[in-house]
Amino acid sequence: MKPENRSTPDGQRKTGGQLNERSLDILYNASKRFLAVEVGRIDADNTTREAKEMIISKATKLYFEKITRINKTIKNEN
Repeated sequence: MKPENRSTPDGQRKTGGQLNERSLDILYNASKRFLAVEVGRIDADNTTREAKEMIISKATKLYFEKITRINKTIKNEN
């Protein structure tokens, strides 16, 4: 992770184990793009922290499902 994207010690105390806003926004935007490619649509542009976390969660779940399918296909071909 780039130093400018890391939480400061003060920021870590404020957010606890959560992502800082900059990191959350980076993951949110990447997740929206991934979902748009994989699902063919982009969810509404939500700006609440909970909505962003939900989009990131959906994208992560879809990503791991896709990786699992790819690995199964590779295993079946061998």
